[in-house]
Amino acid sequence: FAPLLQQASDAQISIGSSTGGASPIVISSDTNQFKDVIPGLKLDIKGVTTEDSGPVTIKTGMNVEGIKQNINSFISAYNDAMSFIDDQNKYNSETKEAGVLMGDLTLMTIQSRLHNMIAGRVKGLDSSINTLSGVGIRTGATGRLSLVEPSKLTEALEDDFEAVLNLFVDSGSSSMTGISFVGGSSKIESGTAFKVDITQAATHGYLEGTSLDDFASGGLTLTENNNKIKLRVDGMLSEEIVLSARTYSTSSDLVNELQTRINADKKIGDRGVLVKWLDEGGNNGHLEIVSSSYGSSSKAEIIASIPNSAYSKLGIASATVITGDDVAGTINGEKATGIGQFLTGNEGNSTTDGLKLLITLGSSQIVDGEEGTVTFAKGVSSILAYGLESITKSTDGVIGRKTKGLEKEVENIKSYIEDFDERLMLRRERLEKIWADLETTLSQLQSQGDFLSTQLAQISSNMSYMIGRK
Repeated sequence: FAPLLQQASDAQISIGSSTGGASPIVISSDTNQFKDVIPGLKLDIKGVTTEDSGPVTIKTGMNVEGIKQNINSFISAYNDAMSFIDDQNKYNSETKEAGVLMGDLTLMTIQSRLHNMIAGRVKGLDSSINTLSGVGIRTGATGRLSLVEPSKLTEALEDDFEAVLNLFVDSGSSSMTGISFVGGSSKIESGTAFKVDITQAATHGYLEGTSLDDFASGGLTLTENNNKIKLRVDGMLSEEIVLSARTYSTSSDLVNELQTRINADKKIGDRGVLVKWLDEGGNNGHLEIVSSSYGSSSKAEIIASIPNSAYSKLGIASATVITGDDVAGTINGEKATGIGQFLTGNEGNSTTDGLKLLITLGSSQIVDGEEGTVTFAKGVSSILAYGLESITKSTDGVIGRKTKGLEKEVENIKSYIEDFDERLMLRRERLEKIWADLETTLSQLQSQGDFLSTQLAQISSNMSYMIGRK
């Protein structure tokens, strides 16, 4: 039999620095490919790096041509919509055929609104790039968009990509680091500055162990009888985590072992769990196992199915479970709901309904009163999206209201026709009765005429007979 030369193991990459007591994130994969570790990026691992070779730096460039292609797609989609509207409103003098909706006021209103949505300045953008013309896109005589200055768009993308992005999508500029714009809604007015007052910072949930003094007397020794633990982090249950059965001479040695084994776990290894040692003075201290998430769903717990001796050895048998806090505060003086680090304006708010912010401020950065302001801006594509929603919404959109109006008109015409048919039927019944009565009268007159004719004939016959006798 061939001897075992090397035990198979997963590929691992470490992201971050370990200097200054930091703990980089270690991610495992059962192949040499890592997907979406960094959103949208695929990494193929070719070899192992060493301390001598130093860390690997990944540099990515901006796909200018791809972005320009997407912008051209936006222009084409807008022009197709305008052409479709024109087709419904045109007249062909040769065939003498008119569009289905020729002269319809609602159709012309929709077209005018679409044009106004992309023609104006985007409120809330301080940059010089706050109109489509700022990136070389203009409206022609036919109302169609065209990229008349491609070099201007390329230059803008290379000089200030963020400004070009904000021209098209919802964005928000913040006066305070730690308060970031995430998303808005159609109900929010573009160009409005919102005051943000944070009353509670979001925190991590964690498991706080009890004091250990093993490192003061030669270190902490784990055996095969007490080197296994099992955790539940944010509701996700780990597999059995097995620590090396040996003596750990320092707290950092134990923390590194715990961190490595947790990171290698197939269930919770990619959740960014952090193992910390909190020094209590002297050689005493305790472990903390911290969830990477924030808020009321952030929590780390031990699982009772593992023998208690392992937890006792690590000082976490009687650990305290600390649940994280959701961020709390108001936006523009209106109530907002915090979930983790995200603060969202409540539904029904007059100015902030749907406004979503990311609050990364720590507890020490919270002050009395407002922490900063966020200025909201609706980009061109967002304005179109919100505008089209108001036009096409089936319940109360422009087309929906028009359709309901036409349906009501059809119902009214149908009701009028039914009423007219009923009146026509009554009229017909009256005429038929008149004709029937007339026929009866004529029949009676005919009978009377026949009777009179008979009587007259009889009289005439009698008269002739009497005259003949004389």
